[in-house]
Amino acid sequence: MAGIISLLEGAGAERVERLMDGMAREFGVARGFPGGEPHLSYHLGDYPPEPPATVRVGRLARETKSFEIQVSGYGVFGGPAPVLYLAVARGPELAALHLAIRAALGGLGFANNPYYEPATWIPHITLAQQNLLASAFPAVAAWLRNQDLQFRARITNLAFARETPAALEVLASFRLAE
Repeated sequence: MAGIISLLEGAGAERVERLMDGMAREFGVARGFPGGEPHLSYHLGDYPPEPPATVRVGRLARETKSFEIQVSGYGVFGGPAPVLYLAVARGPELAALHLAIRAALGGLGFANNPYYEPATWIPHITLAQQNLLASAFPAVAAWLRNQDLQFRARITNLAFARETPAALEVLASFRLAE
């Protein structure tokens, strides 16, 4: 399944990587799946990263100025294999970009993933997915409560990517305007 994401860069990516490395060191939790690349996902679907989708997303990137997001703690999507994430505030720029991506893909025949609908999308940066046992979660959560999880990160790109069993494969990437 492919998705449209922003790869974190600079200080924001370093903060996330330090958290992932700390979870690996303290609890044996392998870096976040897939591949431990710090990123924010906007849309997942069954679509190829080729024209006209890439043309539309590339145009949107050129028309969108880079902006900052606010990370404000952690959360979990429950289940037998919980997904642990950093919560990202849905600021006006982030909300507008999410809607613009949806509009850019509109009319191309792609099925909408219900988790990425405007009313249900929860902006987040995944720390652990498919690599965190439910039994380890209480200790990891206690450790996270002692970490500084309040920081800002700059969004500078849009990318088409897909997960493989071991990595996040970037298929096309576009810089946002400065």
